[in-house]
Order: sequence, then structure tokens, then C-alpha cells
Amino acid sequence: MGRLLSTALLVGFLALVGNGSAVAITITPTVDGTVRDGLTSPKDGIPDAAIESSVVQALDVSRPTSPFEDRGIIEFDVSGVANQPVNLILPVFGSMGPFPFTVDVFSYTGDGLLTLSDFNQGTLFTSFSFSGESNVVVDVTSAIADVLLAGGTFAGFNLQFAVPTNIELNGPFVAFNSLEIGDRPAQLDVVPLPAAIWLFLTALSGMGFLGWHRKRIAEATT
Repeated sequence: MGRLLSTALLVGFLALVGNGSAVAITITPTVDGTVRDGLTSPKDGIPDAAIESSVVQALDVSRPTSPFEDRGIIEFDVSGVANQPVNLILPVFGSMGPFPFTVDVFSYTGDGLLTLSDFNQGTLFTSFSFSGESNVVVDVTSAIADVLLAGGTFAGFNLQFAVPTNIELNGPFVAFNSLEIGDRPAQLDVVPLPAAIWLFLTALSGMGFLGWHRKRIAEATT
């Protein structure tokens, strides 16, 4: 019976993992782009341009002649997502070292619009180290859950350069494909857990039936 239990649990687990990875739901951004401080005035912590139809860029330039800071903004409609693992996938449009450097990810409840106020939105959710990879993947399951728990519809992410000092001309930056640029924009990949769990429970039910059937056979032969 112990071997039967182990086999059923293994089958159920493999069904859960296989089903989840095979039929992930992909959600593209509702809006994305960059909010910049210093485009029309010196960098002062007050944003002056919200730029749609642009890459989602994390950059901080400290040179005296033209200082500015870009914070990448992405918002997704997550109204159909609940109690499921979610990954934020960021395909890189362009980057420059020296590597590695760190990008902070702030999460917030958005409104589906790219505005100047998005520059300072959110609380620090996580950080990632970037060394020139072609894709960045961030597990944002708990951030999405917080947005939904608060009654929100749009999950927003604010990407900031984590160390905005000692960056000169042609200093480090990373930009991700946006909704308007590139052949694959940033996206959320959602694993539909309910179906996977159903397969797992089906395997457990099968195990119970086999155990009952084995018991009946044993009783009939005694």
C-alpha cells in the first residue's frame, strides 16, 4: 500500500507540474513606457515627462551637463488572475555595463494609465542583479495577490536603477521591450493551478479506489 501511495503521489505531482507549465496564460501590459526626470529641467526628483511608445528603461545619469533619470513603468490588468503563480517576464531591448548592477522593482495598485505620478509609485517588492541576460524573470505572485486583496484591477511595477551614484556618460542601463517596441513585450505568465490541482486530486482518488479494490479482493479470498 505504501508503494501504491508513493506512486499515486508522484503521478499527481508530475501531472500538476506538467499541466501548469504546458498551458500558462500570457498577459501583455495594458500600458508601459518610461517616466523621466530631467528631460526639460535638471534632475530634481520631480518627474517632467511620461513617455509611452518607448522602452521600459531603468537609467540614472549623473553628468552635470545633462542629468536625468528614467524609471520603467508597466501595468497589467490582473482582474482574471487569482490564487495562481505569476511570473513577470522582461525581454531585454538593450543594455550597457559595467555589469553586474542592481535594479529595484516596486509594486503598486495601478490605474491602467502612464502618468507622471507613476514615477514615485509603489513599495520595494524585490531587486534583481543584471549581468547582460536576454530575459529577466521575476516571481510577482505575492504582489499580484496584494493588488487583488486591495480590490485593485491593475498591477503596476516601477523599475528603478538601484545605485544612482557615480554613473557617467554612457554609464550602465537596461531597457526592456515595451508594448509598442519589439516583437515580444513584457508579459505576465500565469500558471492555472486549479486544473493542475484537479489532476492531482484525480490521481489521489484513483489511489483510493485501487486500495479499496485490493481490500475487497483480500476479503474475498479469506
